[in-house]
Amino acid sequence: MFVRTKTTPNSPRRSVQVVHNARDDDGRVRQKIVRHFGTAATDAEVTALKQLATQYIERERERREPTLLRPEAGLTDVQQARRGQVKPANDVRLNDLRGETVTTVGFHDVYGQLYDELGFNQVLPPVKQRASARHLKHVTLARIANPQSKRATVMTLQDRFGVEIPLPSVYAMMDRLTPTRIDRLKQRVTRAVSQLLPEAVDVLFFDCTTLYFESFDPDDLRQHGYSKDAKFKETQVVLALVVTREGLPLTYELAPGSIYEAKTLIPTLTAMQRRFEIRDATVVADRGMLSRANLKALREANFHYVVGARLKQLGDAVKQDVLAWEADAAKPLDMAVDDQRLVVAYSPSRAARDAHQRTQMVAKLKDRLTKQSANGELKAMHHRGYQRFLTIEGEATVVVDEAKIDAAAAWDGLHGVYTSHPADRLAPATILALYHDLWQVEAAFRVTKHDLQVRPVYHWKEERIKAHVAIAFMCLTLVRVLSYRVKVQQRTPMSEARIRTALQQTQVTVVRSVKDKRRYALPMPLTADAERLYKLMQIPYGDAPFEVT
Repeated sequence: MFVRTKTTPNSPRRSVQVVHNARDDDGRVRQKIVRHFGTAATDAEVTALKQLATQYIERERERREPTLLRPEAGLTDVQQARRGQVKPANDVRLNDLRGETVTTVGFHDVYGQLYDELGFNQVLPPVKQRASARHLKHVTLARIANPQSKRATVMTLQDRFGVEIPLPSVYAMMDRLTPTRIDRLKQRVTRAVSQLLPEAVDVLFFDCTTLYFESFDPDDLRQHGYSKDAKFKETQVVLALVVTREGLPLTYELAPGSIYEAKTLIPTLTAMQRRFEIRDATVVADRGMLSRANLKALREANFHYVVGARLKQLGDAVKQDVLAWEADAAKPLDMAVDDQRLVVAYSPSRAARDAHQRTQMVAKLKDRLTKQSANGELKAMHHRGYQRFLTIEGEATVVVDEAKIDAAAAWDGLHGVYTSHPADRLAPATILALYHDLWQVEAAFRVTKHDLQVRPVYHWKEERIKAHVAIAFMCLTLVRVLSYRVKVQQRTPMSEARIRTALQQTQVTVVRSVKDKRRYALPMPLTADAERLYKLMQIPYGDAPFEVT
């Protein structure tokens, strides 16, 4: 098998296909299509499709090699019967049929195949721990379908998927996700995502978040700290995540909840370097990661960086230079600060937003001061946004400082970024574009925390907590990779939520004959979105009834 790019005279688009040479009856050798990967209009799109096609060929070669492992049994009776497709007898009477179950097959079909392609079926040894390996797959796919507690997941698997797993078996499976195996999982994801992309990974987007627990008692991992979920009384852990510019996850690390998030940057990247060689990469992070120790460590580890800058905390001389700049949205300010570059951009829309927010805050502040003065009492104002516009006159008179308001207005619309790249390597516009793409990791966190509901965490043992986050990371990888493949191969994006809805509607109804106890499956027709997904993964789906053994 090899990759072929095909063009037609009447279309500028190019098709990317996997083909193989086959000899016809007349003895002539012809190229026959094994799999069609999509059409492309640009060279970049062709390159991305070729990369997917090459990876497919490698997987097929590995799959066809002899193996000592027995193929995994069908996930349910329905999936087992679908392979044989035994048609019902002609004498089956509708009046003898009774409804038995409705089984959702979309997630195990589509995400299940991708699960195996990414090598997740090897995370737990399929020979010695075959049952746990199957349980891990079921729990992961069920979490994509409907994220819940492990107890609720067991019930969902039984009710919606026809899979029965005792809850203690789920916990036993989690206990087998040892730190060594989780480390191998991260390495497998980094390698799979890197092979999926047409170009080498050269930009790493980094960010942190917190995951809280329904617990108030700290331990070595669960600790009190600054909570981004405003759950300051509960214990938490810090989750650091690295993604590509396409939003595909590469790796993650867990840290105790009390640690300052900036201290997670270097350990995460160092661990990633140890597992997978990434050269000359640029780390993009928000200004929360900005510290002299971090920037020094990044340079020593041969990383470049693009990090948000706190403009109002610059030295006086640098701030004067920035404010003296005639703000131009089309031409950023590019200046040297110590041993790095500071790129400052101006945005009229950002300026309007900053001015609007400040006007609202000052109006609320003045209204609050007026009401307190009328009541003859002065209450403390702990909101830092309010405090920066206040000053104390005399012994106990609090007034709004108009000079501070004017000083704050001078920074409207300005945004700064530090970088280690020299001016002759990356232009200011490219630097700013890289920082703007930091939303990719924020989007990944939204999927993880909201769509997959990785929080709150109901486990207490450190090993179970780490296993829970590892399963969530597998889910994140699956949903982001499938979304990426839909976008690249079919040229029409589908969100993770839209994919989930399509697969939820892919069901098979099982009926039973009261006369001879035979069971029959009636596949529901695929929706347009589900048909796209099955076509993408090249999974056959027939809508004809068949007998279930």
